[in-house]
Amino acid sequence: MNVLHCLCRHALPLTGVSPASFRSLPSGGRFTFLITQPTLSYSLQNLFDDASKRDQKIPSRGGLLDLFGVQIFRSESFLENDCWPYRSIKIPMIHTGQAVPPFDQETQERIASEFQAKLLDFRRTKLTAARSLKFDASKFNATLRNLARSLATATPDDRDLQAEIFDLLWDQNEDLRSARWIDPSVIAVEALLVACNESPGEMMYVAELSRLAEATLRGRGEEATIDPGVFGKRLKLLGFVTEPRDAKGVQLQLTDKVRNHALALARELGAPESENGRAGSAHVADDA
Repeated sequence: MNVLHCLCRHALPLTGVSPASFRSLPSGGRFTFLITQPTLSYSLQNLFDDASKRDQKIPSRGGLLDLFGVQIFRSESFLENDCWPYRSIKIPMIHTGQAVPPFDQETQERIASEFQAKLLDFRRTKLTAARSLKFDASKFNATLRNLARSLATATPDDRDLQAEIFDLLWDQNEDLRSARWIDPSVIAVEALLVACNESPGEMMYVAELSRLAEATLRGRGEEATIDPGVFGKRLKLLGFVTEPRDAKGVQLQLTDKVRNHALALARELGAPESENGRAGSAHVADDA
């Protein structure tokens, strides 16, 4: 962390950070936050996530805060719970007991003086090339695309290094792809597509669709019960309009419009096999 303090632009070492104290920092500073503390609360992680989005302001006490900046964390939270953000690069630090050269104040000042000037010169000479770089990040999950583009932009003239980004982030990309298989919205869309393929044009109760979703989850090794009421709210959030409730419950007509909307959502959400118009497969037993 001390080395990064020497190298990074506008570095700001912090510890003991809380949501309130982080909001009290100067707005628009564009710092590189070097945060060292044992744990990060869930609310603090959410605030850091909000602050990591460029040109998006955070409402606070009647004003708008711009707390965007590079964030570097050294925390046991990410080691114990493996809850580190996907839009980041994880660097394991292993204690080896090996002796390292002294890193006194004089050494730190020498590194900062030499390398910050070189890095600033690199930024100025490469800025035009970086702004015009066309890097295809479409193979990555949407969560990782900005990170991949940022890494590619750092070396706009080096195609070999840009090619290595796919290897660097591919494991994270596959983890996200696996998580999508059990995402509630993906499961809901897949259940709808199965229903549309098997019973086009018919009316189907939301309770039946929720059982299709449960069958899809079981097929992926997840034992879960889906409440029809919760499932119906999920459908509404996704933009599907159900019929008025009758004695047996709420229904949805499986029209071409519903199927086309489900296909569009499947592609947007990255549902498995969405390119074939069939997202997964499931069947409800006759006695279900």
